[in-house]
Amino acid sequence: LLVLDGLLVTMHQSDVLMLKWMSTDASTGIYSIVAQLGRFTALILVVANSVISPRFAALHEAGQRQDLQNLVRLSARAVTVLTAVVAAGLLGFGEAFLTFYSPGFEVGYTALVVLVAGQAINAMAGSVGYLMIMTGHDRDVAWVSAGVALLNVALNIALIPAFDMLGAALASAVSVSVWNVTLAALVRYRLGLNSTAF
Repeated sequence: LLVLDGLLVTMHQSDVLMLKWMSTDASTGIYSIVAQLGRFTALILVVANSVISPRFAALHEAGQRQDLQNLVRLSARAVTVLTAVVAAGLLGFGEAFLTFYSPGFEVGYTALVVLVAGQAINAMAGSVGYLMIMTGHDRDVAWVSAGVALLNVALNIALIPAFDMLGAALASAVSVSVWNVTLAALVRYRLGLNSTAF
């Protein structure tokens, strides 16, 4: 869990750090606020993970596969619906939030839309990371996380010079999406479960 959290923090902060390195202080300042707003969308999934992940381990250990599938599906659907509500609020009032913070910050709205889209995919994939860890597949999660962290850095290097804040947002959203889709596929392969809301 420590390695996973470290890799995820690296992935979630590399866009801001690399924007600071490759762009202006103004872009970095605006994007850091945009990134905080965008990641607010993931709060529902974070809460859900902390509540239900021990139950994943208990059901898996007891061999209650159908109950585990039902819990995974129910949690993914609940998280998706609640995340959609938060995302709609951010997309509907995002420019107002950014302008309220400081006039001129509304230029980061497009980057906010991209980050929210990435977090929507995160929600729809379900609790893939914790599901894998709690069922004994933590090494898979570590390898995927390390690979996606490298992908994130490469995408930032490629996209920030051309697209500035939008490039950083695209790198972050693509990385989050690849992490979730890959782990959802591994959940299907390793556990025979559908982790998604669908």
